Amino acid sequence: MNDTLTGRRHPAWRMFVVCCLIQFGCNGCLMMNLFTSAICEDMGFAYASYGICTTIVSYVSAVIYPIAGRKLPTMNNKTLALIGLLGPAAIFCTSFCTQLWQFYILAAVRGLVAGFFLMMALPIIINKWFVKSRATALGIALAMSGIAGPFFNTIGRSVIEASGWRTGVRVTGLISFLIFVPAVFFVLRTSPEELGVKAYGYEEGAADTASTSTEKGKNSAQKNYGFLTNPIFYILILARLAMSLPSGFTGYFTVFGTSIGQAALGATLLSCYQMGNTVWKLVLGALVDKLSMRKAQYIALALVTSGVLLVFFSGNTYAMMAGAFIFGANASISTLIASMLVVDTIPPEQYATALGVITTISSLMGGMISPILGGIYDATNSFTAYGIAIVIGMVFLAVLLTAVYALKGRQTKRAEAAQ
Repeated sequence: MNDTLTGRRHPAWRMFVVCCLIQFGCNGCLMMNLFTSAICEDMGFAYASYGICTTIVSYVSAVIYPIAGRKLPTMNNKTLALIGLLGPAAIFCTSFCTQLWQFYILAAVRGLVAGFFLMMALPIIINKWFVKSRATALGIALAMSGIAGPFFNTIGRSVIEASGWRTGVRVTGLISFLIFVPAVFFVLRTSPEELGVKAYGYEEGAADTASTSTEKGKNSAQKNYGFLTNPIFYILILARLAMSLPSGFTGYFTVFGTSIGQAALGATLLSCYQMGNTVWKLVLGALVDKLSMRKAQYIALALVTSGVLLVFFSGNTYAMMAGAFIFGANASISTLIASMLVVDTIPPEQYATALGVITTISSLMGGMISPILGGIYDATNSFTAYGIAIVIGMVFLAVLLTAVYALKGRQTKRAEAAQ
């Protein structure tokens, strides 16, 4: 077989397209917030009771992350497609629910699928298939979530208004299935070895091959837990928690607008943030490949900090809108930068499992940020304290990332001296 394919002929680009479809389709079928009001009004559920569905999705997916990290590198496409099928199926079956506990069970199924696909599949698959342009490919694929939201929201609202929420979830489930499940079943391969080729850019980036796990065997990919004795792993956990700090604000833009006496501005700021979410994933992904992971992450931190300062402290409407757009880089920090940071600092045979464990811990701890933020607002009737906390958190994160690379440099020198 030809294991040195290059350019557009390389099958890595087909896998990249599948990753884009996964991100697009899964975000559409697993995010049920659009239907919350219609379901609660029709079924007579309290919002707090139905909101437990979101909690179930979050915590089930958190439990699944380490399992996905261990299994995904060697999982065949048929099994992965079967797991993916459960997501659209759960959404479709929601239309038949008549009791709250039934919604809870299907939320757990959605959490299972989210654990494999929303946070773990793309970084692991793209890390396997790409040496060159890895971050650019991951950034573009992750940006599909920003396009999927408006797409599914528009369709969902139209169907709800015309035929009710039950038809809406059926249509959403069917569209989501068609978008990504066939592509996973017929096209996806989780590693280049399955097609007898090298990762894209392998022949051009031999010096970077330490960053790709394509030369590792299945056993080491599944069983190497050496990262547990590596101090970098524990610093990365702290870093992921710091990365979660700004994310808690994304659900409070409208509340923020009300708190400063401009309720309509809150919705505008949220739209600006969502546009920035998509744009910065593309830009920062390219910067990682063009400059370096280390330089790109400091640029991202500077963007988030400047965005926060403009939103919280400028007092000018246009400056706040610009700040919300810049603040959208936060989504890149918690997804693209977070994943690439593990790639950059953890040995390749340990990367996937380490990513799963780090994601689980950060998800469980990060889930407390939103209610804490709500408590801060209830106590102070202001978001100023939170804005200050984000700025401090970004400075702390910069210190942690500097420490990570200092330790990585020492470990590399010791490894070279031992050879």
